[in-house]
Amino acid sequence: MNNQKYKPSSDDIDLKDFLSIAWETKKIFAAIMLSFGIISVIYSTNLPNLYTSESLVTIVSTDYQSSSSSGGMTSNFSGLASVAGLNIGMGGGDGRSALAIATIQSRDFVKHLMGFEGILPALMASKSFNHGSQEIIFDDTVYDYKNKKWVEGRPSYLEVHRVYREMLSINLDRKSGFIDMKIEHLSPVFSKFFLDLIIQEANNIVRKNELQESKLSLEYLNEMLLTTKQIDTKLAITQLIEGELKTQMLANVRADYLLSPIDEAFLPLYKSNPARLRILVMWLLSGLAIYFLGLLVKLMISRD
Repeated sequence: MNNQKYKPSSDDIDLKDFLSIAWETKKIFAAIMLSFGIISVIYSTNLPNLYTSESLVTIVSTDYQSSSSSGGMTSNFSGLASVAGLNIGMGGGDGRSALAIATIQSRDFVKHLMGFEGILPALMASKSFNHGSQEIIFDDTVYDYKNKKWVEGRPSYLEVHRVYREMLSINLDRKSGFIDMKIEHLSPVFSKFFLDLIIQEANNIVRKNELQESKLSLEYLNEMLLTTKQIDTKLAITQLIEGELKTQMLANVRADYLLSPIDEAFLPLYKSNPARLRILVMWLLSGLAIYFLGLLVKLMISRD
């Protein structure tokens, strides 16, 4: 057995030496922490307050045909329905949830929203919010609010889409099927208004598209009904026509065609960002890390 005592190598850090150097450089430590603290305060106070409006929505079902009345016959003619542009037995569920999320996140949807008065400046030229007048203050180097003109040209829809995706949060709970939507903006008034507009226009766009598809499907089915002689086929086509008529009826009477709010968008009273205390802590931890790294380097140099 080797009874030789362990001898620390020159690469080992001696705690006494480390604490000694730390004591010698305590003024440097104080200066670093004070500097990082001041910088973090200046940085965080220059960040505008952001407010988040949130809404919980559910997908509106479009499964209009009961399985008891159409189960066997619909399954027999699902191919015919597919040709006509119908999705028998696929209303609601994950398919429409995916449709809703993809629509809201799409560039075409942003193009559509840009057509509403005041949306584009609020997204791309907001500087701060006046709580007294409840109005957005615009950056006059970007947008001339009085003359309604862009200083350096109107932003492209791709630029707007990038900003839009940063302020939008949309998450699907696959267990419940509910969709949680959030909009963050420096104006609490605009965040609520814009979230309401997003839900409203998602409903309108999907309604318009499906009404158009339903119209074309009805034209096709009516033509087939006139040319088909088999009784079973005529019954199946008639059933599909009834389903399309129900689609058109509900599309014309339902305001919430795709998304129905369970918990409507609200006017936020308190800011959601920035978390100034968290910013201060992160800056102080960064300063502490830099200080200790400097101590280790100084200790290594002193031992060479």
